[in-house]
Amino acid sequence: MLENLVPIHALGLFIVNVNGDVNQIVIFDYYDENRKCAFSLMKASPIELRRLRERLISIMQDTVDEEVLEFNGNRVFPEVKHVEIVLKDHLDIVSIYYIIYFKAKLKSGVNIYEDHYETTKATYDYEAYWIFPFGVKIKDVVMDGEVRLLADNMVAVYVRKGTRLSGYEKIIFEMPC
Repeated sequence: MLENLVPIHALGLFIVNVNGDVNQIVIFDYYDENRKCAFSLMKASPIELRRLRERLISIMQDTVDEEVLEFNGNRVFPEVKHVEIVLKDHLDIVSIYYIIYFKAKLKSGVNIYEDHYETTKATYDYEAYWIFPFGVKIKDVVMDGEVRLLADNMVAVYVRKGTRLSGYEKIIFEMPC
C-alpha cells in the first residue's frame, strides 16, 4: 500500500521533561505521484489499516533499535508507541506520524546525550528540534547540518538532502539543581 512513495521531508521533535521522560514526535512526508497510495488507503478496511499501522510500528521500532542512544553513558531504549497515516488535502502527499517514548536518567549539573547510528547521506531535507525544560542550559551541540541554538533550552538542526551524516550526535546540557 505504501509502495512507490518518495520521501521528501521529515520533522523530529524531542521534548525532554525534567524527570527524564523524552517524548519524540517524528513526521515523514512522502510524495505519492499517482495518488495510488492515497486511493488505496481510502479504500482500505479498518483491519487492513490496523495491520498497516502495526507493520509501520514494527519497521520504525527496528530502525530505532539499530541506534545506540545514551544519556550520561546509560543506554536508553526508545519505544514506538503510536503511528498515524495522514492524507493531505491534495492527496499527493502522504504523511506518517510516529510517537516515540524513552526514559533518560538525568542529574543535576552537566548531562550528555549521545546517539550513534550508521553513517549515511540524507535522502531528503529534515529538521529536528530538542526542547528541554526551562532552566536547562545547552552547553554544546555536535550534529551534522546547520545547528541553531533557539534559546538556552532549545536547539534546532536543519539538514538538507545530500548532507553526509557522520553517525554521531551529542548534546551537552546543564540541569539546574
